[in-house]
Amino acid sequence: MSFKFLKRVLHLFGNPLATDIDNILQAFLEVPYDNEDTSEKISPCDYEVADDSTDLLDEFNLYPNSLPGGWSLCYNGTYADNMNTGVVAIVLSSCNKAKLLLGCRPINNVNLTIAAMGSRSDVLYNCSSIANCTNIANGVGWYFSDSYSWGFIKGGDTATRGICDTGSTNAIYRLCWFTGGYVGGGYRCGASTGLNSDVNWERIIYHSN
Repeated sequence: MSFKFLKRVLHLFGNPLATDIDNILQAFLEVPYDNEDTSEKISPCDYEVADDSTDLLDEFNLYPNSLPGGWSLCYNGTYADNMNTGVVAIVLSSCNKAKLLLGCRPINNVNLTIAAMGSRSDVLYNCSSIANCTNIANGVGWYFSDSYSWGFIKGGDTATRGICDTGSTNAIYRLCWFTGGYVGGGYRCGASTGLNSDVNWERIIYHSN
């Protein structure tokens, strides 16, 4: 199955107008196929690439089984799990491939509320404790520290890390996890914030070469 066909399927799942047979067909056909120009037709919530690479995923309500072949789950834990520096090292030793995908969801959901992926070096760009530091790569602003916080925002927006990102602009595009032993696993999954020690929300990482 080609990546472009998968892109159509993902667009269909994420389209709120796909509620009956006519709208489902229309939603499916709205996404360009193999030889069509994708430059003007892909929304910010779809794959923002025009070839079969997976350089960027910034997706709402992502069904994990729809990921291209090669992606596998390497970490999951609740927002109550303490992600101290030692735990981060263990997580990264398990999630050791060239590309990483970070996502989150309510504990009983299959789909990820918000997810983004990037190259390992981008996802793990060390911002230390700098409040507004991000590494923008293909439309996603990444930040990481094994003793402060880890997450992403929409590229071009400003992170407000004190310790986790509390920014409200484009809140649905924001994910932040405390690292370094701060209270609970926290802190946000999209617009849902204050998830410190919350056993009802789950943190997810996939990886791929």
